[in-house]
Amino acid sequence: MTTTTSSLASTPRYAERPDLARPHVIVLPSASKAELARARQIADDHDAVLKVARLDRSLALDETPALVVTAPTNETSFGRPLAERAHTRLGCPVLQVRSAEVERYEEVVLAADVNSDFGPMLAAAEFVAPLARRVFLHAYDSPREPSLILNGAPPSMLIHHRRESARLARARVRSAMERWGLGREPLRLDCGAARFVLARVPRGVLLVIHQGRSRLKHALFGSVARWALKESKADVLVV
Repeated sequence: MTTTTSSLASTPRYAERPDLARPHVIVLPSASKAELARARQIADDHDAVLKVARLDRSLALDETPALVVTAPTNETSFGRPLAERAHTRLGCPVLQVRSAEVERYEEVVLAADVNSDFGPMLAAAEFVAPLARRVFLHAYDSPREPSLILNGAPPSMLIHHRRESARLARARVRSAMERWGLGREPLRLDCGAARFVLARVPRGVLLVIHQGRSRLKHALFGSVARWALKESKADVLVV
């Protein structure tokens, strides 16, 4: 793994640059001490304005917030996470804080897929955890493995098939990452459905997920981001 080269010393100090608009970090009125402490830490790192506001009132800001910090709670009877609603409503990164620890994140795990929008993901991760080492995580499947097992394939064939599936998945994701200049970034592959792989990201790590744009698909089938918000033990940053 590598460590990001950014430092808090490079953060613009807005008192010295009146021409720069200070970013806003929004925390909801129902925030716990852990959420408020995390929001304050991030705001202090960037000389940002920390504002307590309901979702509707935060829309009155002149600019889209740089970050919204929420709790791991549901907002509606449909079981939709509050963080998902905030992201859909405001279109900005939303951090769901699950851990009561307020130490700085030491590791950032970015959920990687061929359709991931790595630019905004990296920018949001840099804002929340500028000093953390980062690793990209891709969940891949081994499509023929169930049928091979049913047909009594030997373990060597199963191992070969899984390795080949991993090789192809790595090549596809690496190609997507290289288009963003991320070819040298560490990439980890785990076999399994994305929602279960991401749920295994441990507490204390920041998990970054790119939320897709199809609202109809999310309404009918849910999304990987929704699964992560509900099931992950880690703090989740939805972009």
